[in-house]
Amino acid sequence: MTTISNEEIDQLRTQSKTELEKLYEHDLLASTNREIHNLATTIDFLSEMDIKDAMKEVYFLIYKRLTLFLGSLNPETREKITPEIKKIARCISKNQTKLALGPLSKRVSLSRAHRTIFNHFAEAFQTFNFATLTASAHLEATNIAVPIAEPKATVMALFLSLQCLYKGDMRLIRESTAPDRTQLAKNASATRSQQYTPAKTQTCLLLRELAPQGGWTSKPHAAKVIAPILEEFLIQNKISTPNRFTLGNVQRRIRDWLNKETDVESTYFENCSTPKI
Repeated sequence: MTTISNEEIDQLRTQSKTELEKLYEHDLLASTNREIHNLATTIDFLSEMDIKDAMKEVYFLIYKRLTLFLGSLNPETREKITPEIKKIARCISKNQTKLALGPLSKRVSLSRAHRTIFNHFAEAFQTFNFATLTASAHLEATNIAVPIAEPKATVMALFLSLQCLYKGDMRLIRESTAPDRTQLAKNASATRSQQYTPAKTQTCLLLRELAPQGGWTSKPHAAKVIAPILEEFLIQNKISTPNRFTLGNVQRRIRDWLNKETDVESTYFENCSTPKI
């Protein structure tokens, strides 16, 4: 698996569900026992197919859900996690999976819920790979003397792979077109911050131009002097902000920036009498 682009994620998200997805997920959320939910119908569906086609169906579903899960991560985390996925996707035993998952905690910072879901993907790959190996008798790498499995046994292993795939909190990996709420909040916050940029820039300029001889004596004093001039600037230039400016809240906003915004605070300290509040 190479790095997944946002376009690929969006394409999979809008893609129609396969027959296997529809069958396995039918009433899944309402099921009282998800471990064996739709077991008979899913096994019958896979058994009616050529075993290679059945494997392709299951593998595509693993790939699709994994891709959608990656879409819930930020691009930087997604890029870091991809090399680990490549290793985990080849595992065929619990020991191999455990060894492959080890470096993940050091390389990538994931929430507890995301880490749990990722472990379920690892289990799904492990079970799928074992099903593939038993079906093709390529068992040298496992050091286990297992003959070619009967198709029914391979199909059961594929079903177990689906079980692992759908474990955990499905809300985080559900194929929903609804955007991630956390990301929406971050985007809204970033947008509000950008709307204040002209006002912050003018504040820095006023801190330099209006600094008294010897420099500003305090941040509250600087905010009081600058506030009416900044308000007039915003009105004359028809600059809108998330919150409507009045003289009172302009002054409060400047004081807030003087304590929390690096650029504004740095400009103040460059033009103050002593580096004190």
